[in-house]
Amino acid sequence: MSSKLHPDGKLNPSDSVTNTSGNDSILDLIEARQISRRNFLRGSLGAAAMVAVGGGVAAAAMSSPASAKPVARAIAAAYLRSPSPAGAIGFASVAPNLYLYPADDAVIVPPGYSARVLVAWGDSLSKEANWDPSSAMDEETQLHCYGSHTDGMHYFPFPQEKSQQANSRGLLVTNSEYCDPALVNNVKPFSNYATVAMTLDMVRAQQAAHGVNVVEVQENNGSWSVRRGSAFNRRITGNTPCRISGPAAGHELMKTAADA
Repeated sequence: MSSKLHPDGKLNPSDSVTNTSGNDSILDLIEARQISRRNFLRGSLGAAAMVAVGGGVAAAAMSSPASAKPVARAIAAAYLRSPSPAGAIGFASVAPNLYLYPADDAVIVPPGYSARVLVAWGDSLSKEANWDPSSAMDEETQLHCYGSHTDGMHYFPFPQEKSQQANSRGLLVTNSEYCDPALVNNVKPFSNYATVAMTLDMVRAQQAAHGVNVVEVQENNGSWSVRRGSAFNRRITGNTPCRISGPAAGHELMKTAADA
């Protein structure tokens, strides 16, 4: 979308506003501060922390792995004590989790907010059954179920919806970036995976866990849900047939055994 920082200097009339809360959008905050790359780094947590904790201590943390965690805690504490900048989004800070393991296996949100699962790996996008995680995933099941490890995502509101309903129904398109092979193939304990004999079925199941998920979602009374069985729901993987168009179509390097 366009903005005052965009080269055209104005909002595109076709752009829709999706922030229906009373809070400033991230675009508003960025424009208000006119953040350049250099100014952002100056105002970042790292720069503020060096002042709060002390340059020598912070420098020592960079060179001494043993002192990194205590200094990280001090940096985080100093950051959380600092007053909220003008124009900040109005919610309380969430304490940082400074350790990968052990860690709370939960989504932590500020007071007054809640989080719930919209769709998870193995949830069926069709009217067929969900995947049973007590058994190994197989390609056929994965191709009608939501993929593994969501990365990028984008929401496409249905164009035929009235403007006031544009944010209540549409397609959520997400990328399944990677998979945990031991989880896909139900190998326990996971440490045994390196010694398991790989089969084509195992590889196909892992391949199917990657790719793109197209999911129709709808909001009712403030709650979002997946419309299972929607004609729009689909999975796109590395094994999904595709048509090549443009100047590359028909080139020798683009021909395959399946389509010459």
